[in-house]
Amino acid sequence: MNRRARLLGYLLVLFALAALLVAFPRAWATPEQSQAAQTVPTVTPKVSAPPPSQPTDAPEVFEQPTDLPTVLPSAPVPTQSIAAPATPAVAVQLALRKDVAPAVAWPGATLHYTLTLSNPGTASAREIVIQDTLPEELVPGAIAAGSDARWAGSTLRAQAPILPPGSQLIIAYTAEVRVNTPAGGVISNAADAAAAGNLRTAASTSVTLPPAELPPTGGFLSGIPHVMGSER
Repeated sequence: MNRRARLLGYLLVLFALAALLVAFPRAWATPEQSQAAQTVPTVTPKVSAPPPSQPTDAPEVFEQPTDLPTVLPSAPVPTQSIAAPATPAVAVQLALRKDVAPAVAWPGATLHYTLTLSNPGTASAREIVIQDTLPEELVPGAIAAGSDARWAGSTLRAQAPILPPGSQLIIAYTAEVRVNTPAGGVISNAADAAAAGNLRTAASTSVTLPPAELPPTGGFLSGIPHVMGSER
């Protein structure tokens, strides 16, 4: 009896195992079969488009907010004044000086004149012409050596091709007061100088004649230059 019961128990176990194999076939499937049997949904990730490339040397632009109020200054901003360029000084200049000795003379006296033409500019003066016309009360005299001057009637004329800056042209000459010149008068005459570029200058001097009632006393009225003045 025990033997039959054991066989029956074995049979029941076998039937149970067979039923399990039929009822649950997936439980005994291989891992490859299980993965093939499963359906896994495929999810495609959403890839955003990359931003457009910008040149590395381009400056970064910041947008200014449009809702900010515009603040105006309460007072006008002063503009900066720019000084006008200074007018350049004249490069060539002429200056004429005329001296006479003595300043008081009687008729028949000898007068000593000196003309000094200078160029205080920064460039040379060219084509220089000097003229000194004597009045009718004077008679032309001698011209000192060292200058290209000559008499043309009663007019002294001198020429020079060039006068450098800072230099001088000196002309000395004498003139005699005519003996018939009325006393108590004044003898005046002017000299002028010109150079290229329409440059001109002039200078004048005068000599006084004493009244007729004063006789000529002393040597200072004889026209000797070292008494009342010095010759240049």
